[in-house]
Amino acid sequence: MILTFKGLSYAECRRIIGFTTEQWSVFIGAYKSILFTFRGLWKISNEVFIKTVERVYLQDSAYRKEIHLGIIDGLEKTPISIRKLEELTNHLFVAGEYFALKRKLSQIENFVLLFNSFTKYDLCRYWQELEV
Repeated sequence: MILTFKGLSYAECRRIIGFTTEQWSVFIGAYKSILFTFRGLWKISNEVFIKTVERVYLQDSAYRKEIHLGIIDGLEKTPISIRKLEELTNHLFVAGEYFALKRKLSQIENFVLLFNSFTKYDLCRYWQELEV
């Protein structure tokens, strides 16, 4: 939830992390004050917590990439939506998976979904990196 763009659903979190219902309940109880949920998507909303976790646990770029790849894998099983495409393309970009990003953006259905007033600048940023 720390590395996500818009957040993850319960089902996505469960697929990616592999926790039990009891573990989820304990997690929600323990971190209720820093969790944000909107339309079924969960995200950590405390910047101090996010920066601390990044500084302590996510300094190793290989480990960070592994987490992004795990999120990508979990998202692939989610039904197609603009939110899913935003998350996938963002994680592919940040993980440096440019060939997979190019394949994702080259699919006309995906490009049409992402070419809107909210995400067209992300598309531009991705294509600029892919040109290099």
